[in-house]
Amino acid sequence: MKKTVILSLLAAVLCCLSCQKKAPAPEVAKLTAEDTVALQTLESAFIREHHLEVSDNGLRPSLPYEDFYRWIASDPRTLSYPFDSLRAVSALIVQTSPDGRLRYYMCDDSTGEGSMRTCWCVRQLLNADGKVCVWGQPAEQAFVRRIICMEYDGAPAYLVSHFAQESWAYGAEWLEMYRVDADTLAQIPVSESLASFAPIEYDMHEWDSRTNGMTDGGSVFPYDAASQSVYLPLPLDSVRTLAGLPAPEEDEKEDPGLPYRGCYSLTDRYDVYQWDGRQFVSKGQQAGYWLHPSLHDFMMLRQTFVTPDHNVRIDEMADGSFRYASWPKDSAMTAQPEIVVGGGSYDQGTHCYLFGNDGYTYIVADLTDEDFDDEDVALVIKKDGKSVLRQLRVNEDKD
Repeated sequence: MKKTVILSLLAAVLCCLSCQKKAPAPEVAKLTAEDTVALQTLESAFIREHHLEVSDNGLRPSLPYEDFYRWIASDPRTLSYPFDSLRAVSALIVQTSPDGRLRYYMCDDSTGEGSMRTCWCVRQLLNADGKVCVWGQPAEQAFVRRIICMEYDGAPAYLVSHFAQESWAYGAEWLEMYRVDADTLAQIPVSESLASFAPIEYDMHEWDSRTNGMTDGGSVFPYDAASQSVYLPLPLDSVRTLAGLPAPEEDEKEDPGLPYRGCYSLTDRYDVYQWDGRQFVSKGQQAGYWLHPSLHDFMMLRQTFVTPDHNVRIDEMADGSFRYASWPKDSAMTAQPEIVVGGGSYDQGTHCYLFGNDGYTYIVADLTDEDFDDEDVALVIKKDGKSVLRQLRVNEDKD
């Protein structure tokens, strides 16, 4: 009798646990050939109806917000439709999560003051019941740069990179995390102490010129999918403090009159946080996972670029000198560098970095100099005073 009761209780517990198991997330239906043709026809009709054609001055018109909203809300197939034709003739921007369940449709609404960009934003979501839900606002200041799929308590979650452009040069980017909650997204408080998730404010053009545009999907928040770690950028003041160096002189500090406080100079050094399924846990201050460990001791990235033969990186060290590192053009920076030369200097007259090593001289143009032209030589290598290599920067590898 006792044995029977115990077995019954055990069966009940197992049944209960089975009931509590989360149902698998619904999959996005794949478009058939017929679906694609039908949606292409609708897209062409939409473009004709609203006369979305590139103007003579090359500007692309915005979309009629309400009509587009009704379109994607009434046809669930649009969740996986690329909208290539519409994006080509309008200012439409589409960001899709890797699992295909979440989409942000954005379009510059041309209401920003000066060079500030604002947009309307519509979100499209495949909810837990397998139904497509659409919601949005007529205008927002923030665009979405990237969506990363994660899990929160075993359920689908999304780490979203938001970006706001305050002027032609300055912007801010921040991260928010969401889970699916019925027919919408609910924000997840990833960590009470994670102040670094607040907007990082920076000079977009300076960072773009120093990285040659080869940033992580346009985002300044790199993400390592293998370890589920997010890299939060450290500004120069923070890096100097961590290195035990004095703060910059007053006239070297960021201009307080800029649109955002600080408008940081980014360094390519980071506070690293790893996701444990419930929150992000600090892993300390590090260099990027994409850089070979032998090069992790720099203070600030000065520039990186590609030539027809070489992948080049210039770093500023804690003692104020510079370091040259290069790889074969098609080699990733995770590999051991082919050449590393330290003790470099900067020539203010020529706006070049200079390095000497065993009879060789490496001359690297300062690509952040506003007078630098893409037709100018970026890298010169001399042997005993004679030029053995002169190469331009290659731009085709930009994201």
